[in-house]
Amino acid sequence: MKNAVTATAEVTAHIECLPIGTVMPFMGDLTKLSGLTHRGWLHCNGDMLNKDVFKQLFEVIGYACGGSGANFALPDMRGVFVRGVDGGRGQDTDKADRTRQGSEDKVGDTVGSYQKDEFKAHKHSTEIYKNDGFQLNDAKTGWWPPNVYRPQDSTTVGGSESRPKNISAYHIIFAGLPKPTQS
Repeated sequence: MKNAVTATAEVTAHIECLPIGTVMPFMGDLTKLSGLTHRGWLHCNGDMLNKDVFKQLFEVIGYACGGSGANFALPDMRGVFVRGVDGGRGQDTDKADRTRQGSEDKVGDTVGSYQKDEFKAHKHSTEIYKNDGFQLNDAKTGWWPPNVYRPQDSTTVGGSESRPKNISAYHIIFAGLPKPTQS
């Protein structure tokens, strides 16, 4: 059985291989999340951080998620899905319109850029004919032909948003291991 110091050293060695700026889902509750801060993990909730205090993280994400001057913003990943940077693949046809989180500044196909929700343009229509007021009839057959054409929209179905099946989690970002204090 390993002692606690050896186990901690092994875990720390693995964490050191983890790139600063790595974002991961965290399935614990918010109280356990706050306990990870001293281990270098921060909640992706849009908080502003001082770039001199979090130098390593700032070197990686800069102002990609907002901020200016001495402060930069963590990504705010509450309630949103992560989408890969298109990087020339052509899947994100509106990539030029992507903005910096919390602003209307267009930044294009970059890490940390944001898109609002949207439906792909489409329509549903049908045709109905109604007898409306004046009507013609065929006394021989009893057929009453429709004499008014009207377009009609389909019935609205669905909920308040478009989404795939999903599970919620907190997102955390690795800001680097805290520096040991000198004694």
